[in-house]
Amino acid sequence: MNKETFNTLLEIQSCSRNIIDLNKKIDEENNRVLFVQKNIDRKIEEIKENKINLANKKNLAKKIESEVEEIQNLIERTNKNLTQATNTQQAESAEKELNNLKPRSQELEDSLFTIWEEIETLQGITNEESNYETGAAKSIEKLKHEVKDLVREKELEIEKYSRRKDELLQGLPTGLANTFEQIEKNKNPAVCFMDNKKCTSCMTLLDQAMISEINSHHHLCHCPTCGRILISPDVRY
Repeated sequence: MNKETFNTLLEIQSCSRNIIDLNKKIDEENNRVLFVQKNIDRKIEEIKENKINLANKKNLAKKIESEVEEIQNLIERTNKNLTQATNTQQAESAEKELNNLKPRSQELEDSLFTIWEEIETLQGITNEESNYETGAAKSIEKLKHEVKDLVREKELEIEKYSRRKDELLQGLPTGLANTFEQIEKNKNPAVCFMDNKKCTSCMTLLDQAMISEINSHHHLCHCPTCGRILISPDVRY
């Protein structure tokens, strides 16, 4: 073992760290697309609900309009019956019917007025939203292409670091390469510096014998607590 070997371990670890960071960036880009798509889907669903609501309001308005027309016809006929009444009983019957019909007519007209206002509001909203789906589809496709290019760029970088890592691992003694890979599977980082007589990962205080061994660069030393490979602070990649 010598400083060069430890430098190689640090470079391998640097490749691993870069690969992890690049994969995170790829995930972030893909999640960005998913986030935008989710918001678009939510908006499109809202637009569909507005259209359904508008259609329902229009149907309800037609139904109430028919009821109003029917009651107005009844009022007209009842007024005619009142003017043509030949006795008190007929007149009182007509007036009683009018007293029932007129409030109902007013109630329906008020309701119809409210629904027309709601229809006007919904119509304005749906008019504004009419081009949203087309525009959103174009936007998400543009974003997907941008992300695809960015992801491909990151993947090429990952391939570069992976090749370099494999090359460096193959240059190490088999036992050392296996040891590094085994530690790396469970701990990140696999290699850390000794600083101020401590392991910089878990802060375990090291005894003098281990400190001397680490500083000699002759052997592979592991932290007695976390098991990481410890490197002297005078080895710098």
